[in-house]
Amino acid sequence: MEWVSINPMLSLKELTDMLEGSFGLIVCQQTVSNHLDGMLFTRKKTHYEPITMNTPENKVKRMEFVQSLLLLMQDEQKLIVYIDETNVNLFTKREYGRSAAI
Repeated sequence: MEWVSINPMLSLKELTDMLEGSFGLIVCQQTVSNHLDGMLFTRKKTHYEPITMNTPENKVKRMEFVQSLLLLMQDEQKLIVYIDETNVNLFTKREYGRSAAI
């Protein structure tokens, strides 16, 4: 459980390998899964949020960008169309991790 608390992205295969390497225990992945389920560790979809996402500097930069965009739109009487693509997955990572149910 300590390993999962430190790194919730560990796979069951990695956990069984770690148990064998550290304690010499040979257990199947289902046994590890059942134990984690019994200890109320559930699988949840992970959510990536960059550390710099909402820093004060980035908020100011976004505000300045929007203000300049609005000024440009008013000066040139242009219509600006914005297509939000924030849900595009740009990173390769596991989609699910384990979390202690509280």
